[in-house]
Amino acid sequence: MGEDVDSYQTWRSTYNKGKDWEATFQRGQWNYLDEVGELPRYAVIAGYIHKLLPGGDVLDAGCGEAVFSQYLDLERFRYTGIDLSPTAIERAGRRLRRGTVRVSSIEEFSAPAGERYCAVVFNESIQFTDTPLESIDRYREFLTPEGLIVISLFRTADERGNGPRLARFLVTECENWRYSLVDRCEAVSVSHSRVWEIFVLR
Repeated sequence: MGEDVDSYQTWRSTYNKGKDWEATFQRGQWNYLDEVGELPRYAVIAGYIHKLLPGGDVLDAGCGEAVFSQYLDLERFRYTGIDLSPTAIERAGRRLRRGTVRVSSIEEFSAPAGERYCAVVFNESIQFTDTPLESIDRYREFLTPEGLIVISLFRTADERGNGPRLARFLVTECENWRYSLVDRCEAVSVSHSRVWEIFVLR
């Protein structure tokens, strides 16, 4: 793996842009996200939010069908989800017991006037944008003073995959004080043979 391929400066020309998200939701390709093998990452993300924050508004950026909302205490936290797939948002609206969802890409979303979030969650989503660090910086402006950015990145077998590469970039940026690292951990699923790296940032 050459250094140029693993540099953030070349991210835009080398990252995996993902799929036609609307088509994949229409085909039901992501139905497995509601299975028990995906529970570790959802539960860890929710655990950090429940432990570190008393309540407030949570933004799930790239929410898909809003599976994460099932792990969040909706008595304490107000849920908002955004996703670029209309099919995903339509299904999210049916799933959601309390909260709101809307169609928007991560890049195009802007917080409504006066709206601030105690947590912004990028759960397997930010690594499919072409400017992930810049997007994180922009979403930090939507946070309350004690707010958190929580990021889950799937660790692929290929170290050049989006998740492992962005994880390395985040480590470097935390070391350089671009972000304050509250915690970092791994979530592991034996049944789905998956490992996720989870970052909690301020």
